[in-house]
This record gives sequence, C-alpha cells and structure tokens, in this order.
Amino acid sequence: MNWTEEELIAYQERQSRHKWGLPIDVNNIVPESEPDTGPESVLQLKIESWLDSHAIAYVHDRSRGRNRPGQPDIIAAMPFGVTLWIELKSKTGRLSVEQKIFQLKLLRLDHLFFEIRSFKKFLEIAAPMVAAK
Repeated sequence: MNWTEEELIAYQERQSRHKWGLPIDVNNIVPESEPDTGPESVLQLKIESWLDSHAIAYVHDRSRGRNRPGQPDIIAAMPFGVTLWIELKSKTGRLSVEQKIFQLKLLRLDHLFFEIRSFKKFLEIAAPMVAAK
C-alpha cells in the first residue's frame, strides 16, 4: 500500500493540527527515549492496569489465533471520542508486514496509531487526554 505525494502531504497537514498536539511523525510513531526492559506482556499489564484505574474502556483480544493479522494489541476509547490504536513492542520487537499495512489503513482514515515500547511513552500520550476531561 503506497501513498501518493498528495495523500502524504494532506495527512501530514491534518496531523500537524491534531487537537491533542501529540508528537506524530510521518509514521505516526512517538520517538522513544528508552524502551522498557522485559517482555511486551509486562508493558501490556501496566497499560491495562492504568486504563482500568482511569475507567477507560479498551479491547485487548486474547484469542491470538483468530485475530485479524496485523490487528493492534490494544484499542482504547479515550475521552472526547478519541480512539487510540496501540501496537506494543519490546525493545527489539518490529512491526510485521501485516501490522504495517494495518497501520497505514488506520492513518489514511486519520486514526491515532502508536507503536509503544515504554510505559512512560504511553503516559505521555494518554495522560493529557484523561487530564483534559
């Protein structure tokens, strides 16, 4: 799936005006300062615990064998009608081809997709949304 130059420019313009002022680059990946150590599952538990403690509805489908290939790990319904599509990765993890395709589909529709490697980075994205409510 390739974007035309016009589509990419239009996307970048829309993202630069996002009401949350999130640091979104062309790939919509928040730059990491330092990934968390340990497995992805620990990061997932921290994020789910935070979402639960803030009464945020989210989906994490645990039926891995039946998921659509490339589907993000967590889909969170944030305040003000914002939905976060979150792909969790360990320090060395990489997006699969299916995940990259899913990411591009979401970005073309102006959805917020993030590849997250640290709890700190997740909080930088999610906490301001909750605080604004």
